Amino acid sequence: MVLPDRDDEALMRQLSAKFRYSEADLIKNIDDAEADIANLHRLAAPQATVELRRTPEFPVYTYYRFDRSCFVVLYSQAPGRFDVPAFECEQSGWLSGFARSQFDALWNDASVRPLGEDHFA
Repeated sequence: MVLPDRDDEALMRQLSAKFRYSEADLIKNIDDAEADIANLHRLAAPQATVELRRTPEFPVYTYYRFDRSCFVVLYSQAPGRFDVPAFECEQSGWLSGFARSQFDALWNDASVRPLGEDHFA
């Protein structure tokens, strides 16, 4: 999982303005997501991999991958929250390949966030 870097003040201001959340609410949402990921890590099967990274990049879409399918969810350019298109695609398709290559670039540039017990309550 890659989440916005809650310690990047400029990014928090941008995201807060974009999604019309207070910065405090936005940081709480990120903290809650990190805690959820840490919980998944604790509950995961031994062979599963659960990782979390933080990025200073402004997100332009969301990418989810499950088994052989993936989902690309676009963001609106207008401020606020809107219903937006979501695409389900096969892992071998062009859209999936594009989304995966962009995710890989984001992942490789993001900072690792440890998920050990000492980092989350």
